[in-house]
Amino acid sequence: MKILLVLRLYSGFESSVHSGKWEPSGVPTIYKLIESLDTGPHEISVILTSKQSTSISDSTFDRELRIKGLNCGFLQLAGEAKFPNWLGRLRWYACELRQTWKVWRACRRSRPNIIYIDRGNLVCAGILARFGQIPVVYRIMGISSDLRDSVAGYRPRHVISRWLLRAPFSAAICTQDGTGGEIWLDRLLSSRVPKLLYLNGVDLPDDPVSFECLPADIPQGSTVVLFTGRLEAMKGCSEFVEAFLRARQEVGEGLHAVIVGTGSMLESLRERVAEAGAMEIISFLGVLPHSQVLDVCARSDIYVSLNRMANLSNATLEALRAGCCVVMPSAQPEIFADLWTEEHFPPDMVVRIPRVDDIDALADRIVYLHRNPDERDRCAAASRQVSQELIPTWSQRIAKEIRVLQDLAASKPLTQEEVQQTHGW
Repeated sequence: MKILLVLRLYSGFESSVHSGKWEPSGVPTIYKLIESLDTGPHEISVILTSKQSTSISDSTFDRELRIKGLNCGFLQLAGEAKFPNWLGRLRWYACELRQTWKVWRACRRSRPNIIYIDRGNLVCAGILARFGQIPVVYRIMGISSDLRDSVAGYRPRHVISRWLLRAPFSAAICTQDGTGGEIWLDRLLSSRVPKLLYLNGVDLPDDPVSFECLPADIPQGSTVVLFTGRLEAMKGCSEFVEAFLRARQEVGEGLHAVIVGTGSMLESLRERVAEAGAMEIISFLGVLPHSQVLDVCARSDIYVSLNRMANLSNATLEALRAGCCVVMPSAQPEIFADLWTEEHFPPDMVVRIPRVDDIDALADRIVYLHRNPDERDRCAAASRQVSQELIPTWSQRIAKEIRVLQDLAASKPLTQEEVQQTHGW
């Protein structure tokens, strides 16, 4: 199979692009697909499109890249920085059309059997699917708010997005992250497009768990409460800190929080913890490799997810498989978020709070689970058993997606088993 991957230059890829060495720090669904295709019998090439303003993506010219650790070639396309500021909002349109033209030219030269394009490149995906001759697979990393807005919005970008989303893609693959893809895909895409919805994978370590990455000063016997993910408002990190401080105030000794990750709110969170005199009971570990995150999960007693979009993130899947007692918000039926999550992980397995902003409710749940370790263990065991049956390994997950791509590249129709929109993976 000869495949062209057109991907946004994710922040998790920027360090690899900068150093020339393959060390991705995010989007495992994509980087594991690249690695698997790169080591197989397939011929792949990757185009990275600059979409946001960073030191790596603000280049005004395109450049070919070789990244140590991979055999495939990369082409990085310049973003809006290619166009003058006086164009204003037109810079976005000019950038999208230029990148689409560049991808079109690359297809004319390399003649791939199939093109795999992620959500950040909707303009390119829609145009190539409508006017090109090569099968296009559209890859959606969960249903975002701007995708939901595209269903009924009347701004020019909404109208354009609807037209692009209704293109005749050969298939659409969406991550089952709780954002309601099982419902939104039917509203967003043409009924003729096969829609596949997959859970991400989790690989538990083969070696015995090591706790070297954890602070050595966590008191023996403490209940460890874990929060991991980008430290942004959307992730509920501030609400977590406030709820933990209230819980600690109520129970006194015996609670310790661990926060893994970084983001724009890191310093403000540190300042809030220092102001409360709680630096000794809340540990900030920064960004950790996946293997160490799993170690932290295995040592933690309670894992809290407060994602405002939905709560089946990679981090939550890892916590479930590692055997944490998980706390998360209830479903949001108005946007269909976490309906699938509650169906497969009901409240007798995963502890729920009414909503992200209900700090008192989260503090109460932390206190209750701290004081009732048997209930904590029961929830953890129940969710671990279900997740073992439901969540694939990464090799299983990626192999299934590659089989779909191979079938489409060979013009084989997808089987009913492959098109299983309402199943986890």
